[in-house]
Amino acid sequence: MSNHKIALVPLATGYFQSPELLSRGIKADIGLFAESLIYYDSVYVQLDNPEQFAAFIKLLLRQGLTYKKLIELVEKGILRFLVTGWIMPFSATGNPKVISSLWFGIEDSMNKPDYFENKYLNFSGLKSDFLNVNDYRKFCKYSKETAILLSDDNFTTGLIDNAFDDCFDIERYKLISKNILEELYRINDLGKVPDFEIKISELNADNYYEIYFQRL
Repeated sequence: MSNHKIALVPLATGYFQSPELLSRGIKADIGLFAESLIYYDSVYVQLDNPEQFAAFIKLLLRQGLTYKKLIELVEKGILRFLVTGWIMPFSATGNPKVISSLWFGIEDSMNKPDYFENKYLNFSGLKSDFLNVNDYRKFCKYSKETAILLSDDNFTTGLIDNAFDDCFDIERYKLISKNILEELYRINDLGKVPDFEIKISELNADNYYEIYFQRL
């Protein structure tokens, strides 16, 4: 991303991403996408589900993007859609504070032909956003041609290891936590977020009982 060629943008709203939008029933956040479109040659938008995808397109059109321009963005590869699985932490020890492993998972259907077309482009909620059937067909054609699917064949243990290394990055956790708290403080008019510390410990034979049996 440092060369301003490509940016990867998540769309999801949730308790940890754009909680204010989530509280208003909005499934996609186009703010980061719009900003990235200014600074990067190509913006890859990560999709989580068809409803979010349809909500994203609907928001773009409501904000004044024309069908012609939307199709042009997709055709030229300026806007591309990315679908992948999830790397998820598990606390198999029974203590939610202790991450014991990371697993990668995808839908079984993701390895089947025409997955993106069948699940996302044929979604009825998306079709209803297009007033002209020809615009819809063009959008689907170029979206299918430029979409990227990262299934289990694209993932290696190196990516899992990299995600696990992130678990020990104190500055990363503090930045994430601070961003979440700042959003919540702003929504609830609580003022400035006070400074805080993040502590991360790697579980081993010497500290197992101290960490595992600590009060939750």
